[in-house]
Amino acid sequence: MQNDYANKVKRHLILAEGFRDYVYKDSLGKLTGGVGHLLSLSEQELYPLDTNIPEDILYRWYEKDTEKAMDATDRQIKFLDKAKQVEELKVALVSVNFQLGSGWTRKFPTAWSHMKNGKWGRAIQEIKYRKEGSTELSSWNKQTPRRVKDFVSALEAQLHG
Repeated sequence: MQNDYANKVKRHLILAEGFRDYVYKDSLGKLTGGVGHLLSLSEQELYPLDTNIPEDILYRWYEKDTEKAMDATDRQIKFLDKAKQVEELKVALVSVNFQLGSGWTRKFPTAWSHMKNGKWGRAIQEIKYRKEGSTELSSWNKQTPRRVKDFVSALEAQLHG
C-alpha cells in the first residue's frame, strides 16, 4: 500500500482527522483515538477517556481503518464510470468511507444515485444540504463542515475535469 495514491490518502486522512495519542470524544461525543479511530466497546474498556494509547496500537488501528476505507472506495468507484478526475475522487471517497463508514451511500442515497449518473452538481446539493433545493445544511455539513467541503471540492472537480 505504499504507492503515490496510498500516500496521498494517508496524508489527506491525517490532515482531515487530526492525530491524538490518547482517547478523546469526537464531534458526536463518541470515544475516539489516533487518527479518527472510533473505539469499539472492548477497546473502550482497555482505553477509557483521556487514556494514552501505545504507538503500535495507534499504527495498527490507522492501517486497518485506512485499508477498510480504501477497499470500500475500490468497490464504489466501479459505479462511478462518469468520473473524470478519478484519483482525486478516490482520495475523497476514502476520506468519506473513513469518516462515515462504507454505508455512507445509504445515508445519502440520492447523492449516491446522482454520482453514479454523473450528475455531480445535484450530488453536491444533496451532500451540502438536507435535500436538493434546500438551504438548510445537512447534518454531516453541520457536524464536520471541513470534511463536506473537501468532498464537495472533489465532486466539483468532476464538473470541470
